[in-house]
Amino acid sequence: MVRMSKGIFCFLLLLLIPTLNGQSVKATVSHTQVEIGQEFELSFSFEMKTTGEVRFTAPNLGNFYVFSGPNESRSTSLINMDLHVTGSYSYILSAKKEGSFEIPGAIIKIDGKTFRTNSVKVIVKKGAGGKNPQAGSDIQQDLQNEIFIRTIVDKQSALVGEQITVTYKLYFNPALQPDNPNYVKLPTFEGFWAEEIDMPGQVMLDMENYNGRNYYAGVIKTAALFATKTGSLDISPIILTLPVQVSTLRNKNQTDDFFNDPFFNRSRKIDYKITSTPAKVEISSLPVDLTNVNFSGGVGNFNVKTNTRKRVYKRNEPIRFEILISGSGNIELVDAGRIEFDKSFEVLDPNINKTIVRTGVISGSKSIEYVLIPRDGGKYVLPSVDFVYFDLASKELKTIKTEEIPLTISDVSYNEGATGNETENIDIFTGDIDLDDSPPTYPALWFVITLFILPAFATAFFVNYKKKEAVRLSDPELLKRNAARKIAAEKLATADKMRKTANHDLFYTETATALEGYLEAKYSLQKSEFTSGVVYDKLIESGIEANLANDVKCLLDDCELMRFAPVDGKRERMDEFYDRTSVIIQRFEGING
Repeated sequence: MVRMSKGIFCFLLLLLIPTLNGQSVKATVSHTQVEIGQEFELSFSFEMKTTGEVRFTAPNLGNFYVFSGPNESRSTSLINMDLHVTGSYSYILSAKKEGSFEIPGAIIKIDGKTFRTNSVKVIVKKGAGGKNPQAGSDIQQDLQNEIFIRTIVDKQSALVGEQITVTYKLYFNPALQPDNPNYVKLPTFEGFWAEEIDMPGQVMLDMENYNGRNYYAGVIKTAALFATKTGSLDISPIILTLPVQVSTLRNKNQTDDFFNDPFFNRSRKIDYKITSTPAKVEISSLPVDLTNVNFSGGVGNFNVKTNTRKRVYKRNEPIRFEILISGSGNIELVDAGRIEFDKSFEVLDPNINKTIVRTGVISGSKSIEYVLIPRDGGKYVLPSVDFVYFDLASKELKTIKTEEIPLTISDVSYNEGATGNETENIDIFTGDIDLDDSPPTYPALWFVITLFILPAFATAFFVNYKKKEAVRLSDPELLKRNAARKIAAEKLATADKMRKTANHDLFYTETATALEGYLEAKYSLQKSEFTSGVVYDKLIESGIEANLANDVKCLLDDCELMRFAPVDGKRERMDEFYDRTSVIIQRFEGING
């Protein structure tokens, strides 16, 4: 047996570990001695003879400000017919305090094998002036005039309910090469009802001269705002981070030009945080007297009509009475007001559907459909609707009066015959079977089933159905629950179609509408009071447990937020929002049936 000394064995092992299968890793720093606030580069590099998977785990960098990183790079080459892949994970750092710091090695896993780099030591001194600048403060200052977002409003003053268009426009120096933005905070638009204007999927850039300088400029967000109160209202900002290439290890003085920096060719990428410029709008009340006026809340240009599907009905037969409002303006906030129907009609809470066109000036339609149950026969008239709105063109109130709709209700009940009397004494066979000298004959089984048994079952089923229908039509609470369930099902079906076709904006609108319509029908919530906070309070008052009410509030808030989210975020979360809405509605369905 050949014995190997311990020293030789360890030596051979050390040769094998760092180059196992042609793989190696190491850590380096650009400076081993720095001053507080001085930037330096920390790099973890690797080399391998494969294009397999690489996973990186950074060490603890708690003693340092991290300006950027990890910034990944990788290159592939062929040397003497052998594949060589090199790469690195780098950081730009600056020390938080004086001292001697050892940065532990990073862990790099290559094709399932784990490697740890060497550790590196950095000595930090106080530096001239003893200042400890905040990480990236000089770079932030340098970039202020090189990249920014303008908040542009089309008018400085407006009336309550009048459309204001706000545009967020990104500007950047052509020398910069920013990547796609990451949204930190989207506008909340407090004091406004907001509708996002439809935009192309990608930001379109054009060269624009602003304040005597040329920039690439592109619109990143546009919204139509409708003020719900008066006063000086702030347009909430948009905040995002933008990956930007900047110079590395700069030694800048006050007279340096940013893009003439001697170190500009040594660049790195940082996430530059941008907040859009502030903006205010003065909002005034409508210049008309709204006292004793059934004001719809509409500001713009509108039309209205009413209709029913027919003019003759039976007692207890549901009547669908639709009010259709269309036009341009704050269509979302428009309401037809309270309508007084004949007392012989049982009136269910209306089902509201809307279609919004978000191109420039907001327009669309809103359908308000009442279900009326006539309890008595006779001649009736569905009342006309006096729709009052503020016309922006003439700056005055206008009234549209619809035609009355005459109805005839017959004395025959819609569910008449549901007592089952007509099914008494039903015989399966209507005569005797003759027996003579000839061999007995029997009807074929299929003949018996078709001619006798199936009609009997059908009759029994019809009678049972009519009985249930009579109960349903006499139970307003059951009608209300069924209406709520139907509304939710229809809207969720539409939302599902939008999900499958990747129509993000319409998906979130239909998802929120499904929940809103369901709650409106089931808990008699009015659209005019439909905010997430009011809904929460109403549900608590109705005895709904707090966690379910809170889930509803959060979903409505999140749907509103997603209308202004970037496209990628909208696409990724559609499944989540659909499932959340379905689960919430199922939880409500489990309450009292």
